[in-house]
Amino acid sequence: MLDKCEAVLRDLISSEAAANALGSVNDYLSSAAPSAPDELEAGFKEHLESAASRQRAGGSGDRGDAAFRAHPDARQLASLRERIAGGSGSGDDDDPVMTQQTLNFTCPILQTRMSDKGELRPMSAAHLPGHTPRCVFSHKGIHSWLVGSRRSQCPVCKTPTTFSTLKECKSTARQIRSSAHAADDDMPDATPVD
Repeated sequence: MLDKCEAVLRDLISSEAAANALGSVNDYLSSAAPSAPDELEAGFKEHLESAASRQRAGGSGDRGDAAFRAHPDARQLASLRERIAGGSGSGDDDDPVMTQQTLNFTCPILQTRMSDKGELRPMSAAHLPGHTPRCVFSHKGIHSWLVGSRRSQCPVCKTPTTFSTLKECKSTARQIRSSAHAADDDMPDATPVD
C-alpha cells in the first residue's frame, strides 16, 4: 500500500513541478513588455524550454529522485515506512501511538455499566435512519427515557425514536461478555493465607 502511495505522491510532486513551470512561463508573459510578435514568441519558447528542462531534471534520474526525497511529503512517507519497519523514523519518540482501545459500556442515561443480559442489557437505535453507532443504551435506561418520561427523541442524537423500534444490541452484549472474561483472566488467583 505504501508503494501505491509513493507512486501517487511522485505523480503529484511531478504535477506540482509542472504547474510551477507553467506559472513561471505565465509570469514571463504577464511581465513581458509589448514587443514584436516574433520577439515575444522567441522569448516565450526560450522561457518554456528553460522551465521544461528544470522540470525534466527534477522528474527523472538520480537528480529527480533527490528532488523527490527532499520534498516534505516524501520525507513524511519515508518516516512512516521506517516506523512500520520497526525503526524510529525521525528519531522522535514523542509521537503518540495507539496501543489499546478502551470500550465504554456505560449507559449514557443511567451512567451505570451495562451488562450482557437482564435489565441493563444493551439496546440500540443505530440501525434506524438518523442514528449513530453511539445510540446504545441499557434497556432500563432507554425504557425510562422514552416510556416513563414520555419523551420521543433519542438522548444522544435527538432523532425521533420509539421504544418499540429499538433492538437488542447483541454485538455490544458480546463485547461486554468478552471484556468481563478478559477481566477475570487478568485477576490473580486468590490463595488462602495460613
